[in-house]
Amino acid sequence: MSSKPFRRKHEDWEFIPAFLSKSQREDPIKTVRFFCGWFTLQEARFFLMDMLRAAMGSETWRDDDPEQKAHVIWVIKELIDLIEGVYLMDEMIHDGQLIYSIKSSKV
Repeated sequence: MSSKPFRRKHEDWEFIPAFLSKSQREDPIKTVRFFCGWFTLQEARFFLMDMLRAAMGSETWRDDDPEQKAHVIWVIKELIDLIEGVYLMDEMIHDGQLIYSIKSSKV
């Protein structure tokens, strides 16, 4: 299973966050801090694994070929890595090890 991104042409609008508010786009660290304050890392891992279990029990999962199933598992694993990185960043911000500044947003 290749972990390379899809090879289709992407439209410009596909790279713009679709669900973040203007405030969140201007300061995405607020979203990180909120998420990490609301859920523990263990809860976030559990939610992702629960989503994988739900997907594996779905009718579409039974119809997917092994490559599609492997891709779903790979994406969940990558999301877990991303969430763990987000929690490390939040901890570093809290401990003063990671300093960030907000520049004017053009999004």
